[in-house]
Amino acid sequence: MKRRTFILLGGATVAAGALGTTSLLWREQRRRRRTVKAEQLPPLETQTLAQIKDTDQFDVCIVGSGISGAVLGTALSDAGISTIILESGYHPRSSQQARIGPLEVANTRGTLDYPLLTTRLRALGGTTNIWTGNCYRFHPADFDSNPYAEKVGAWPITYAQVEPWYARAEETLRVRGGLSASYSPRRSNELSPYLARPVFPELDELFQRARVELEAYPISQTALEDREPVRSLKSLLPEYVTRPGTRLVSGATVTKLITSDHGEVVGAEARDLDRTQRTVRAGTYVIAAGATEGARLLLLSASNRFPHGLGNSSDQVGRNFNEHVSRMLSARLPGYRTKMSQRARCYCYHEEFLQRELGGLGFTVQQRKEKPEQILIEYDVPLRPTASNRVTLAGDRRDALGNPAVQLDFSFSESDEIAYGEARRRLEKVCRSLGAVDIRPEQGYHWSHHHMSTLRMGADPTNSVVNADLRLHDSPNTYVLGSGTFSSSGAGHPTLLIVALTHRLGEHLVARVGKTRTA
Repeated sequence: MKRRTFILLGGATVAAGALGTTSLLWREQRRRRRTVKAEQLPPLETQTLAQIKDTDQFDVCIVGSGISGAVLGTALSDAGISTIILESGYHPRSSQQARIGPLEVANTRGTLDYPLLTTRLRALGGTTNIWTGNCYRFHPADFDSNPYAEKVGAWPITYAQVEPWYARAEETLRVRGGLSASYSPRRSNELSPYLARPVFPELDELFQRARVELEAYPISQTALEDREPVRSLKSLLPEYVTRPGTRLVSGATVTKLITSDHGEVVGAEARDLDRTQRTVRAGTYVIAAGATEGARLLLLSASNRFPHGLGNSSDQVGRNFNEHVSRMLSARLPGYRTKMSQRARCYCYHEEFLQRELGGLGFTVQQRKEKPEQILIEYDVPLRPTASNRVTLAGDRRDALGNPAVQLDFSFSESDEIAYGEARRRLEKVCRSLGAVDIRPEQGYHWSHHHMSTLRMGADPTNSVVNADLRLHDSPNTYVLGSGTFSSSGAGHPTLLIVALTHRLGEHLVARVGKTRTA
């Protein structure tokens, strides 16, 4: 299995997954342009765990400094709520970042050789240090009642409930857009145009022959150098640390949440690589550590009250691990000529596939002027949530702090293979209707680095981990943020929805903490 290394941050190598025989040169170049180098990141002053006293008391403790932790921390501090963010990693430019290697330990099993450790980033700012900025919304049908949702478990919230928060998230991420399609999710706001507007007129005209409507990717674009996406470390955490009543601690790994006999979390046990240990006290706790480490933390937080792990009374913590997995088709259009490289996205078959219990379908079409007769179609079908795809604690491996490592079991299910087969046949038909020849499915697949659904939200505590407000069913003062809470992997990329749900939780917590103070 080939892997593509695309960033080196303080000794931590991040790589992509398997690829087919067709080189995704355009995509790789685009990823490199949108991936920040360590030397480009501004310095950020943080505290050490040794500077925190066991007697310190905060309104809210957030575990993780990625996009959700930074957005939530800033929103709470703006409301006068004292907040501490605990981050296991360090600044990517810091020499300390090279020390985290012994914390990055995991086992993987199953039919998929999944590169778990190289599809995430333990550092200040989290994976927004390496994201590409794609911000397509989930389709309304992803949230609605449909045959697929009835099989895998429905979202406890609707698109209408999320839509205002989507608009807020697009402001936070400075999302810009281009040509939309008739099937695009409806919105209450207008997006600003691209700073550098991608166009695909010839590609659009070509696919109209097959009655396929293409659209542009909404993307996060700042006015900063290289028009890169919003990143937690560059755009959000510097604002957070200037607020009164805030703390940002790097190198602090939360190893356990301590609970009372009533299920409330009363402390977060944090340790660093210098053997400093503190118990951080707060009225409310928010886990924003990612789908794998968030599940691991809850499992490590076993107690007499929760012998199988905090939040795990239903045995759902860690189950249903999900990813966006892409496969490729290539085809040739004899005699076709284009003057430009073009790329566009399409979800015109997504709702139909949901109705057929196939999870949905999205695909990207790209064409390069260097090879004008060739079209490449990269397509993905949301994997079906499967209980056996799960995060547990490894019994035979421990990290530098002595805690069991992540154990990931991950395999394609039979229904996933059926869905991908249907998607391939549909897209081959589209290619034939364009007059294409030499239509070939490429070998292998590509990982999107989207860890999802290990801490799913739901209305029923017996088959979910958190409720519609993202609060643990098991604990009255503990919440979870991130794509681990997604009921299904859905259309589009997860970051925009993560930020939308973060703003939504922020409003909830401002009201909740305010009531607690006046009680």
